[in-house]
Amino acid sequence: MLAMMGACATFPAYFVLGHGGRRGQTLGKRIMRVSVRDHEGERIGYSCAFGRVLTMLFVNFVPVLSLFAVFRPLWDKHNRAFHDDIAKTFVYRVRG
Repeated sequence: MLAMMGACATFPAYFVLGHGGRRGQTLGKRIMRVSVRDHEGERIGYSCAFGRVLTMLFVNFVPVLSLFAVFRPLWDKHNRAFHDDIAKTFVYRVRG
């Protein structure tokens, strides 16, 4: 039970700290050379990253939305997922 609670706290914290930080990247995004930014290419901050994670969690826990969310980036103009659209964020390639 305690391990489950720890995992539930660690998952959002990892994404909020990674996406809200200076680079806007988690470890996986660093490896793939992409970064989460706002529409001007600026850092999104921790509050926006928190909203993005809450939206991601909500969409993934509602079965119909989760199925719909898998295919949504295919017809979105900027290939954005629901959590990016709601939080007004974009995933940009990072020059390396």
